[in-house]
Amino acid sequence: MAYLTLENLIDILCVGSKLHICVHDVSGILSIPSLSLPLSYKMHDTAFCMIAKGTAKGLKQCLKNKDAANLKAIKHGVPFDVVCPYGIYEYVYPIKINETVKCILYIGNITKDKGETEDAIASTSEFTRVNSEQLKKHVAETENYVDQERYRLIGQLVENHILTLYSSFKANPIRTQDTHWLVTYMKRDIENYYSCSLSVQDEANRYFTN
Repeated sequence: MAYLTLENLIDILCVGSKLHICVHDVSGILSIPSLSLPLSYKMHDTAFCMIAKGTAKGLKQCLKNKDAANLKAIKHGVPFDVVCPYGIYEYVYPIKINETVKCILYIGNITKDKGETEDAIASTSEFTRVNSEQLKKHVAETENYVDQERYRLIGQLVENHILTLYSSFKANPIRTQDTHWLVTYMKRDIENYYSCSLSVQDEANRYFTN
């Protein structure tokens, strides 16, 4: 039986909306062909987020917040919501297999109150030195908040699909990439976060490995 790939599902969930969905892999699960994703679905790459990460301080701030959310997801293993320093809302949904978090789903690019978001942008930008006016222009490109239950259901749908594709792969395994998944992610981060000082330990912590 042929299933939609994870990328196909995320495409369908995002089409016609301003939502951005991405998955942070902490186990190599996205190395499975049917679960593989393009870079745009593995990181926060909306126009807003890319501007927010446009300075060294801005990038460091964003990585710090993402690392904190990832740690909370790994530690508690239950969904939660968070608002970044710029006022953008995200719903964070840890996806577990056999009680172990394998990846973390982020449903974001959402604003609850655009006025409050613009105030947060003004305040945070004073520290990070990013262009606050450019960020404010992109607030119009964010999704209006609906309710937490909607995002929980999206998370549950993606989780169920990942579990289905994972089980299908385990039943009929095929060869995946030769390079270890962690090496692939570390090389990607170095290429994308070159303006921020990264250490091997930072990366190990980011993916919860030694």
